[in-house]
Amino acid sequence: MIRPYVILPVSLAGLLAVLWGCTPPTPIVADKTHETRIVQLEKELKSSQDLSFKLTAQLRIEQGKVSQLERERDELALQLKSRTTERDASLAQFDAFRKNIKELLGQADAAAAPRVNENRLTQK
Repeated sequence: MIRPYVILPVSLAGLLAVLWGCTPPTPIVADKTHETRIVQLEKELKSSQDLSFKLTAQLRIEQGKVSQLERERDELALQLKSRTTERDASLAQFDAFRKNIKELLGQADAAAAPRVNENRLTQK
């Protein structure tokens, strides 16, 4: 059998323990905790925004460099094409000139050959 004079102090102690654990923190402590957290988050936000602006500016600079390099590449491709065409035309002219010289040398040799034979016949 449970004695009534024991039940009352035990139940009061249990009630106090429950109420003590369920009480919210004091408003001053909670406000300071939230304020420090807010300050920390504001600092992180500011640093993130600064980094974002810096990276955006750097991206624009790099995009400008890329577009400049693409223009230079296109110019070089056009120069290569025109110089290749000039080279092919020059090679064709050189080949024609070489063939023409061979023909002229052949004609000169053919024209000089009978005279050499005639000179040999007349000298004997």
